[in-house]
Amino acid sequence: MSPHPEASAALRNAGWVAAQRGFQIVIGVIFALLVPRLMGPEVFGEYALVTSVSLWFALVSGLGVASMMTRTVPSFVGRGDTAGLQKLVSSLLVLRVGTGVIAGALYLALTTVWLRDVDVVALFFMAGAVLCRTAGNISFALFLGLNQAGRWGFGEALRRTLQMVFVVSGFSVAGLRGACAGWFAANAVVLFVGLWMSRAYLSFRWSALRPDRRFLSPILRTGAYFAGGNILLAVSERTGEALVHLTTQNFVEVGYFGVAYAMYSAGAQGLWHVAVAFAPVLILWNGRGLHDASRQWTERLLAWMTVAAVTAVIAVLLVGDLAVATLFGAEFQPAGRNLLPLAIAFLSLVIGSVGRLQALVDDRPGVSATASGIELVTFWAIGLVLASGAGSFGACVAVLAGATLSAGYFTWRFRDERRYSLRPAALAVLWALFYAAAAALGRIPAEIHDGLIWLQN
Repeated sequence: MSPHPEASAALRNAGWVAAQRGFQIVIGVIFALLVPRLMGPEVFGEYALVTSVSLWFALVSGLGVASMMTRTVPSFVGRGDTAGLQKLVSSLLVLRVGTGVIAGALYLALTTVWLRDVDVVALFFMAGAVLCRTAGNISFALFLGLNQAGRWGFGEALRRTLQMVFVVSGFSVAGLRGACAGWFAANAVVLFVGLWMSRAYLSFRWSALRPDRRFLSPILRTGAYFAGGNILLAVSERTGEALVHLTTQNFVEVGYFGVAYAMYSAGAQGLWHVAVAFAPVLILWNGRGLHDASRQWTERLLAWMTVAAVTAVIAVLLVGDLAVATLFGAEFQPAGRNLLPLAIAFLSLVIGSVGRLQALVDDRPGVSATASGIELVTFWAIGLVLASGAGSFGACVAVLAGATLSAGYFTWRFRDERRYSLRPAALAVLWALFYAAAAALGRIPAEIHDGLIWLQN
């Protein structure tokens, strides 16, 4: 059987995901132009910290739903078990609401004790957002399992758009409390939109809503294995603001880290979303024994993402500092130096994303979890030392170290069984070194430089 029909579907989905990520980057730029300037470094530092901590709890309570759906849903579809799929989605939704309530309560308990200077009403709104985000992701993760990654990515695109509108509007009316209310409202709307879009796969019969231990245990076990790695990765990705605050006790430094890491995180999520869009078709091909097709498309994916990462490095070398001052304002200019280590981390992130995809396709959650643990331990071990002396820049160097060691572990772990070549990545990096040398010599295009100066003024 030819793999071309599945390849076409995967490309369409990846194209939609890439387009959505491009749209989200545009939204992110607009957000960056408005919110940090509107709030100022200190208030933005508070906002960045409370939102990042809320994401810890939402992601930890997620039960590895994206990986679970990617591995499980195709089997229900393949055997035409619509009733079983409805039972799966409905009972998981009930579980997610339960874990969301618990996660929201724990978030509120932690932040009211830890962040005593932050408005408690704002923290209540953020706790509600944890619940909505935890429950809302189940509907969109379903579409990933259905090989409809475009609809999966729509949830995040909608969330980012609504956050921009509601957070800016809320802050204009009620300061930090209003911004947090806007964050909650955006997540609540996404929850209801997701439920409406997935209504054909939901059943409100008690037999479907009631969590069935025998039915769910093997499915939750798969999700739990991958969730372990996802939790470690989430803690690594979402604790940078907390690390900077812990070591510096300075919300301004938190703000500097927050604006730089937001740009990095947008690109990092884009890389992973494009990569995981290929997971269903790669799983299908490997199940059919079409390993050559799987290898070829994995190598192409690696090449495309490496080119994107190299482009980011070159852009930062050319105009990184000036771009930060232009986007966020002169008071955020010290954050410009944070971009270079984060941009270099993209090169490691590409290899790590493809390795994580390989672990998902081959059902190797232990490899993914170990890599995430390495990244987390490295980030905190190095970050505590470097951030104490170099503030937000030290934390960004720790991000680079963690991503590099994680990618190295994936490469070593799959060295004997990896069915794709790293040669495309190596060639792209060599190309980057050539242009990096040119940038180091000051050969920055005058048109780009003058254009950014004009925007800044």
